[in-house]
Amino acid sequence: MAAREMVPVSDGVRNISSFVTRRLNRLQGELKGQENLTLQCPDCEQMTLVVVPGGGFCHFCGASWSSDESIACDYLEARDETEELIQLCPQCDCYALVESVVFADDPNAADSLYCFGCTVRYTAGELISCAGCSRLWPIEADDDGGAGTLCPECRDQTQPESVE
Repeated sequence: MAAREMVPVSDGVRNISSFVTRRLNRLQGELKGQENLTLQCPDCEQMTLVVVPGGGFCHFCGASWSSDESIACDYLEARDETEELIQLCPQCDCYALVESVVFADDPNAADSLYCFGCTVRYTAGELISCAGCSRLWPIEADDDGGAGTLCPECRDQTQPESVE
């Protein structure tokens, strides 16, 4: 008797799955060429969210974001992570840099960092913590031969003032 009661539920699940598959197939043309900007939507969990500087739009469910901070927070929340993980981007100085953002063009790139503000993508090996303030900063050859990389603010604080 219980199995018979589950038939409508099972049929409904099949219908939903069929709808999702058909919708994703129709969206392939819209998303073609944007794989490097397409990630999983925090609302519908489909790989159909196209991000642009300062926001994004999900082609599957229609959700949209108009600020880099809100999309970064929602993305982390959907992964059960907290917004404390959002870091300052060395490119645009926005708190919108997030680790392990997975894109449609490289679903295995778990060691990447992405800025929802300026849409710059970094690999983990491209950034290092500043020796002065711990801010992530591009790895550079230090002019002074020191062991640690310094961001511009820390570098300015450590250089002696010129006396004229």
